[in-house]
Amino acid sequence: MATTPAFLEAGKIPYTKEQLQQLSSVIVTGTVVAIEHRLIALSKYSLTRRWKATVRPDKVEKGTVPPGDLFFSFLTDEGGQVRCGPAQDPTPEIGDRVRAHAETGVMFESQSVYPMLAPNGWEIIDSSGRTGEAATSRDDENLTFLEVVRAITTGERQRLLEYASEHTMPLSMPMKLLLSSFGLPVLILTPVIVIGLIVLIWKRRARSRPDPSPQ
Repeated sequence: MATTPAFLEAGKIPYTKEQLQQLSSVIVTGTVVAIEHRLIALSKYSLTRRWKATVRPDKVEKGTVPPGDLFFSFLTDEGGQVRCGPAQDPTPEIGDRVRAHAETGVMFESQSVYPMLAPNGWEIIDSSGRTGEAATSRDDENLTFLEVVRAITTGERQRLLEYASEHTMPLSMPMKLLLSSFGLPVLILTPVIVIGLIVLIWKRRARSRPDPSPQ
């Protein structure tokens, strides 16, 4: 079978240049000086990440923006044949000179962030300045106990372990234990043990109380 076209994988037909110009609230050119990403969804078929690119603008072609660096957010999906996007394609790297087509800025995590038009809001003007610096991973901030439990109960344990290893994601000892081959028994037995201990302590305290009946 032929390879799935990029715009189908992105989940949405890309905009034309005229549509990008018309639909964008903000259009700026500049240099990408930092990028960070965070895992926000993990399934059997794909990984979805939210990215934030910091752009040092040199020209504002449309809209009004504050002085200084600007922050642009976008999503990517990996692993599926048909992705559930819209996910960006292409995506920039640190050092790229880009043209960013974005929506109106919104407050996100106490920062003003401009959501990119998807799936092709980024235009890479010049990639010769790429530094080769890797994007900053913030995946560990989103890996909670509930995510680990979900990975165990949905059969995604090994996939999550591989992802953590590939992206050097730090895991605490309790999470490592849960994600081990003994994770499911531990998950099942832990509440039983805790409830048993509570009942045992309650019974011991009840026995140790003085008899309130009159002598």
